[in-house]
Amino acid sequence: MCSTSRSIAWFWPDGSIHSITGRGKLTRDKEGRPARINGDHLDYHERKRAEEERKDFENQLFQAQKMEAIGTLAGGIAHDFNNILAAILGYAELASLDLESGF
Repeated sequence: MCSTSRSIAWFWPDGSIHSITGRGKLTRDKEGRPARINGDHLDYHERKRAEEERKDFENQLFQAQKMEAIGTLAGGIAHDFNNILAAILGYAELASLDLESGF
């Protein structure tokens, strides 16, 4: 018994390229002559397309997570800046009151 496997690219009429894997097994009779060939062909095109689509979705998710992190960082910076401005405005208000009272 002899078996083999081979992958090839087939061009479909619509222009797409399909990766086909063919497997076959040769069975010989008692005298050693070829008696039977069994085999199959597998089209991995859909699997590859699904893997590429999954990778694209993962990249989109990663980009969205980065944007979310940048938004959170910007929000934190704005909050801290607002706290500093509140302190500055508070001291300016106190200074203004001191000037009005003649202190």
